[in-house]
Amino acid sequence: MKFNFKPVVNPNTKEIEQVASCSGELVSISETAKPNKNGTMFRNASVKIEVEDGSSKTFGAIMYDKNFLKGVKVGESYLTTITQSASGSILLTVSHLTNAGSASASDFGLVAIASEANLDEA
Repeated sequence: MKFNFKPVVNPNTKEIEQVASCSGELVSISETAKPNKNGTMFRNASVKIEVEDGSSKTFGAIMYDKNFLKGVKVGESYLTTITQSASGSILLTVSHLTNAGSASASDFGLVAIASEANLDEA
């Protein structure tokens, strides 16, 4: 899998981080939540992600408790955000949202969007 990292300014530290999203299979999730340094409740989790070489690896991650309380199931795939901090450390954050694939024009038998030039010729 190819990751599309984009630079994002962290609103708290003002440092530039590299952020990408992917689908990750929830392997495990803690039964108890704990507060981070800002007091936001989260749970430790494990998530399986397809990495750049095509293999799947399981990594430690977090899920914010507000997402957990919306209902998640181990074995299901969820939107996972990969954040590399300015210091180089990696944080994986699992959402409660499923990461369904995006639709393409070919899924619906469409070839291309008509341009203004093409409309003039019609």
